[in-house]
Amino acid sequence: MLSHQYSKDKAAVYYLGKKIDGADADSFEDLRCGYSKDKTHVYKSSGQEISAIDNFDPETFRIIASCNPADKNGVYTNGGEKINGADPETFQFLGGNYSKDAYRAYWEAMPIESADAASFTFIGGKYAKDKNNTYYEGKIYDEELKESLRGAEDGIEFMINPTLPPPVNLKNTVPVPIQPIGF
Repeated sequence: MLSHQYSKDKAAVYYLGKKIDGADADSFEDLRCGYSKDKTHVYKSSGQEISAIDNFDPETFRIIASCNPADKNGVYTNGGEKINGADPETFQFLGGNYSKDAYRAYWEAMPIESADAASFTFIGGKYAKDKNNTYYEGKIYDEELKESLRGAEDGIEFMINPTLPPPVNLKNTVPVPIQPIGF
């Protein structure tokens, strides 16, 4: 038995008890995140079904980051969309649909052209930052973007990001001593 979903005998591999046509029992591996492979195919399972995927190289196929497939040709989203230009050797998932490699940062599968990959970090939610900018959904968080996120009818701004406090001038701030409360 390979896992709770896969099993094999000398001649065949089974997914949830159903034979996987064409699967090679000797080289079959359950990788994780719904992916498996043998020497000639990469497979993707979804619910009760499993199917071979033709656009991956089985020899170099692996799962990196947060369930991102990769092979000698590149890095892909979990849905199989190629992340153009991503370096499989340095690619890392940061969180909240953000990722980066040694050369660029990404929102979903799109490169963020203005981002500095070396300093790019995930903040939380849909936010990230680098040494130059803060980003919301991969776009520079500037006044124009802030305006587009305001409520249309009542002017109430949506909760933008509680982890980014508003700028505070602490020059004229006086610390207040805290008195312990007795019980």
